[in-house]
Amino acid sequence: MATLDLAGKTALVTGAASGIGRASALAFARAGADLVVCDLNEAGLEETAGMIRGLGRGVLARRVDVASREAMGAFAAEVHREREAVDVLMNNAGVGLGARFLETPLEDWEWILSINLWG
Repeated sequence: MATLDLAGKTALVTGAASGIGRASALAFARAGADLVVCDLNEAGLEETAGMIRGLGRGVLARRVDVASREAMGAFAAEVHREREAVDVLMNNAGVGLGARFLETPLEDWEWILSINLWG
């Protein structure tokens, strides 16, 4: 099986404070990438960033609400200033509700889609 070589590359992962996002960020770091990670969960995000640093990789970690166009615009501008390029983009952030489909208000669907589609 071929090994992924991301030496000299930058990977950006949203929703990186836990779960699949954290595991993916760590896998990219093990493959040699430096990381840009974001999440709303600041404590989990800092834990992920510490794990990435522990693997000897650079990391830019920011608390960002991916449902906010303004916040994402500011984040994108910062990443553009701080990194030459983003070579791998993983839009991993996602949310869900434990409600019945027909009982879910439109506002909740808009919130879910704003994160799961754009984040």
